[in-house]
Amino acid sequence: MLNSLTQIRVFAVTKVIAIMAGNRAVTSSLFYREESLEAIVLSRSKTSQAFLLWCEDQGALAILPLSLCTREMPEVGDLLKVDLIEDGLSRICSGFSIITVGALPGVGQMLRHMAGPPEPPEPENRVFLSLVSPV
Repeated sequence: MLNSLTQIRVFAVTKVIAIMAGNRAVTSSLFYREESLEAIVLSRSKTSQAFLLWCEDQGALAILPLSLCTREMPEVGDLLKVDLIEDGLSRICSGFSIITVGALPGVGQMLRHMAGPPEPPEPENRVFLSLVSPV
């Protein structure tokens, strides 16, 4: 159930693709949803240059691209107001503002503690075959 702070606008984007074989046209629709939600910054990826967010609707985690952080730079644990665009399975932020700095301090350490220590990789069973020719 969505709370009163959530504003949903549903858009249907229709693309018409003409297939030249046999005078047929195929119409495909791409449905996406745009919402405004509150979210907590869970982590920052150094490799993909993005932040990972948990949103108040408890849906899939959202991604805040670092390229949107021109005026404000969020930190892990900050409470944000984000504009999300959901397209299929992906949830990408199109805008944000920081509501409370450090609203959930230590969230990164808490998640690492709950996850437990990393499991060692399983050993691989390898068979080596060597052929020796007679001398």
